[in-house]
Amino acid sequence: MNIRKYLNLILFVTTSCSLAACQKTSPISQWTPEEKLTQFSKQAHHWGQKGQNTPNNGWSEYGSIKLFMGGLEYIHIYQKKGELFFQVITEHTELIKLSGLSIPGAGIFYKPNHIGSCRPDAFEQVGILVELALNYLANAYPSGPGNPLPENIKTATGPATEIRFMQAVAQLNAPWSADFEVQKSSSGNHKIKVIINGKPMYIYWQSEEVTFLDNNASINNWLPCWSGTQSRAPSGESSFVTDIKNTEAISTFGEIRE
Repeated sequence: MNIRKYLNLILFVTTSCSLAACQKTSPISQWTPEEKLTQFSKQAHHWGQKGQNTPNNGWSEYGSIKLFMGGLEYIHIYQKKGELFFQVITEHTELIKLSGLSIPGAGIFYKPNHIGSCRPDAFEQVGILVELALNYLANAYPSGPGNPLPENIKTATGPATEIRFMQAVAQLNAPWSADFEVQKSSSGNHKIKVIINGKPMYIYWQSEEVTFLDNNASINNWLPCWSGTQSRAPSGESSFVTDIKNTEAISTFGEIRE
């Protein structure tokens, strides 16, 4: 993907790490090379932290999240049956500027379809920010999202750690401390304001799954980035074989999911 071309669409993605005191770096990994390879091969989305029973103490098991981190756009991300779908939306006009769908075993799909070559840059930059927010929630509310949270203000801290989404990694600097204000909370529905480094982040977390891109939805106007295997012949010629066969005949998302 040509990120420079769409920098104005996701500028907050590349700048909001200052809010989170994070930086793209090469931290000492808590994951072994074998574990990372397994996660990569599964097209795993949210990794959480090693040793957790579920990623991010259950906060990764959302149906949808709205994430406001300042700037002109916000993230709306959904997941259902292992698929992840995000939208970057202009806050004041509700115009959808960029959409992405990840279907493990099939690939990644982007809209608009003229954004450039197939690379996971935008998906991972959006996803790493959502993973960051989930890491904060996991530290502040380790019991998870299953029960109503006290509607009060509390301070929570967390250690230096790496956070991972798909193949993206960022390092949280230590120590971090944030104020958490639960503005609304019921089982499976939470609205939480996080203030870190003097800047607010708003998280709207819901457990209810919603349908996105049903089986009849056309893949026309989407850029399909099929998963597969790259190989090189002794002659030096390279080839790419998709995991799903006959992709040129596919016209709907339902056919991809079959």
